[in-house]
Amino acid sequence: MTRVVFLLVPGLHLLDLAGPAQAFGTAADLGCGYELAYVAERDDVPAAQGVTIKAATTWPVLAKDDLIIVPGWRPSPAIAGTGPLSDPTLHALAAHHARGGTVASVCAGADALGRAGLLDGRRCTTHHDIQDELAQRYPRATVIRDVLYVIDGRVATSAGIASGI
Repeated sequence: MTRVVFLLVPGLHLLDLAGPAQAFGTAADLGCGYELAYVAERDDVPAAQGVTIKAATTWPVLAKDDLIIVPGWRPSPAIAGTGPLSDPTLHALAAHHARGGTVASVCAGADALGRAGLLDGRRCTTHHDIQDELAQRYPRATVIRDVLYVIDGRVATSAGIASGI
């Protein structure tokens, strides 16, 4: 069984979450062995579209075959100062990767991977509106522009919305 954990950030885009969750949920329904979980720094996570989502505030125990996905959120007008995540949460992302786990992001979720130090020395992408800022914020990363996704080892990043599927 592979656990897919979605790290929910206030202001997240519903489709950045729902698309990948639907894909893994359907695969689980077809017997592919996925278990979905949702974690956040608070119980109630407001989405950019006005819906509040319930999430666990305690991380599940993760194995190296498990996947953490960080859906994007609404950067306004830039990613700097958005997507609030505490140091312990960023450490949890980095620690999972250090133990051999895979991490992925959709859109602005790449910023969380960057803050966790997971983009250093890697190729990555994000939504075209924030590619320049991502490159400036993480100069040790190589931002690949205008592609749907980039997989660099156990770090996967994708552009906006549906590309996360």
